Amino acid sequence: MFEPLKEHLQGQKFADDELMEAVQNLLMTTPKSFFLEANRKIADRWAKCVVKQGAMSKNKIQTIAISTLVKKL
Repeated sequence: MFEPLKEHLQGQKFADDELMEAVQNLLMTTPKSFFLEANRKIADRWAKCVVKQGAMSKNKIQTIAISTLVKKL
């Protein structure tokens, strides 16, 4: 999920309000299918975590937290 955002913003300089606007614009123009697929992958990761009895990396936990934030936009 972050790779497209990183690629879109790479090499640009923003003031705080400009950065927020650039991120919001990208999120609003990204097809819903992208987010649906990302959420499906998160659900798959959670299922694997349950099978492994909770073993999940910090990076995956951060990804889940951010995807929850995106759903609220």
